[in-house]
Amino acid sequence: MTTPKQVISAWVEALNTHDAVAAAALYHEDAVNIQVALGTPLEGRDAIYADFANFFRSTPDIPLESLSEKQI
Repeated sequence: MTTPKQVISAWVEALNTHDAVAAAALYHEDAVNIQVALGTPLEGRDAIYADFANFFRSTPDIPLESLSEKQI
């Protein structure tokens, strides 16, 4: 992936297909993901993967949509 738009498209696709592996792969292995609702930052790709996997189990039918520049 070479552009931010491609990364966002891949992220949306991973979330909509509930692919925790693909979603987590978009993060650096040492990434820190701050989720306000969790209160504690997720540190590292493995923690981010675990959070995605848990999210997909607990909310199996929530779709995500990315707005393009034309829709904004």
